[in-house]
Amino acid sequence: ILVPPHNLDNDLSEHILDILKKKYLNKCTKQGYIIKIIKILKRSSGEVSMLDFDGNTSYVVKFLAEISLPKEGEIIKDCAVTLVNQIGIFAEKDFLSIIITSSLLEKGYEKKFEGKKKINVEVNKIKYELNDKKIRVLGKVV
Repeated sequence: ILVPPHNLDNDLSEHILDILKKKYLNKCTKQGYIIKIIKILKRSSGEVSMLDFDGNTSYVVKFLAEISLPKEGEIIKDCAVTLVNQIGIFAEKDFLSIIITSSLLEKGYEKKFEGKKKINVEVNKIKYELNDKKIRVLGKVV
């Protein structure tokens, strides 16, 4: 974490926490989607790079966070249906963008789900990349 010189004061831990939140909160990491940054567990002594003339101090920080990563077979309840078309059903829940392809649905699903507000979805597969703001879920209606 890089801390600018104007933040090197008695509130350093708070400044580092704010920087962590701006950098990681509501984004995907290798471990999953970060819902909440709880606290700093450990930080290194700061190092100033002699190559840069910006005065930033670099810290290695270990922190505790609340993370979510849906698993295959998990049931996600009350997903809001956003679109029903020939491709399938599209739904959302918090930071999840959900697709149920038409190949996993019964014939006539458009009429059955059109106007329906909420569905329960079983996770078949998930996909996300570093820093994504949503996790994409491929699932089926249960």
